[in-house]
Amino acid sequence: MTINLFKKMRVSGFTLVETLVALSILLIAVVAPISRIEDSLHKMYYVRDEAIAVNLAQEGIDIARQVRDTNMIQNVLWTQNLSDGTYTADVYKFITAPATPSGYLIPCAGCDQKVYLDPVSALYRQGTVATQTQFSRNIVVSSAGLQSYERSVTSTVTWKTGGTNGSIVIKEYIYDWAQ
Repeated sequence: MTINLFKKMRVSGFTLVETLVALSILLIAVVAPISRIEDSLHKMYYVRDEAIAVNLAQEGIDIARQVRDTNMIQNVLWTQNLSDGTYTADVYKFITAPATPSGYLIPCAGCDQKVYLDPVSALYRQGTVATQTQFSRNIVVSSAGLQSYERSVTSTVTWKTGGTNGSIVIKEYIYDWAQ
């Protein structure tokens, strides 16, 4: 009987190539969901800002309606403070002084004024120093057609979320409903 001192030992384990393939598969399995999560977070913030912009744009239309309605209740010309032009709107003035519509829409020449978030009232405002947001709002009032009982109101809100620009435009016609 012979004894083999140099018996071949079988060692089990991974080779370098097998390890690299396993790490590559693991890396692909982890990176893809992380990039999806990052994209989803960006879209979530964009949708949040879009919802705020829609409300700010609608608020611009509502303030123009409020000016018209207050004028009619006070028995003055319904288009007073609604002449053709570009405006900003301060909803805070609407809440604190509802009897004076001249302060709701603030005339400006082609302005693109920033919207501020008032930390005390939690209201969005224009023309008041508070916390500046990424939103800008313009309200354009113009005569609609030949009728003197009709005005076109276009409220445009623009913003930037991350590197993506957004814009919401709402257009509505308001009328002299007493005619």
